[in-house]
Amino acid sequence: ERNYKMSIIEHNLLPKQKSRKSNLKVKVDLYAYATELYNELYSLGIIDRIRSIPQLGVIKVQKSLKKSRYDYTILQLYFHQLIKKELQPTLKYTYNNPVKAKEFGENINCLAKNERLTVGDILQILSLVYSIGHFYNTFTASRAIVMLANEDNAFYKKLVNNSKTERFQITVKKIITERNYQRFHLLNSLLVLERCNQNKISVLLAQEILYAYINKDTIPIDSKLHYVFEIFRNVRSVSYIAYDLQI
Repeated sequence: ERNYKMSIIEHNLLPKQKSRKSNLKVKVDLYAYATELYNELYSLGIIDRIRSIPQLGVIKVQKSLKKSRYDYTILQLYFHQLIKKELQPTLKYTYNNPVKAKEFGENINCLAKNERLTVGDILQILSLVYSIGHFYNTFTASRAIVMLANEDNAFYKKLVNNSKTERFQITVKKIITERNYQRFHLLNSLLVLERCNQNKISVLLAQEILYAYINKDTIPIDSKLHYVFEIFRNVRSVSYIAYDLQI
């Protein structure tokens, strides 16, 4: 039987600002799968990397208002924790509600019979991996690469062949063809996950969840997984606005 442990992350959501009466330091409870994934990303230097990536990329802001992609990630995790604590009764599916493997199709087969994936697990895992593929200049760099890939066939082929995985190659072609630079960083996230320890269940789950999210338009609107992804999208938007309102 696998031995999973939960953990707690302590973080100051406004690290560059002077302390106020309200406490800006929060504690986020990471579930077992998210804990394993976080530790793996930390061991590879990925967590330290997103700590150095500005939330707004090349956009200049006052030093006291600067946020990193890591700050943004923890804020999302914190909001999910608040929703679980305060708003669960209003949700169609609670954070403890299990999500069956069949929601992902035939690919997800890494869970043992006695293991289950919950709505909360998916939201935490997706929150952790969503930003790990961002360039330092974030969307500015992603847009430049997508534009170049549509003009330079040799460069396009290099992007496609970054992974030998067929579904990765299909996903690259789709994003480049659609010129969807706002999703390009998710390809980098997938490559990061490919370089993680594939013997860890959380790494395999993260890949399945991220592929499913990228292809959300193929998931039935009335499915539980689609509902989970809508929660993620809404919390991500609120988190972005929460930081932007200060600027």
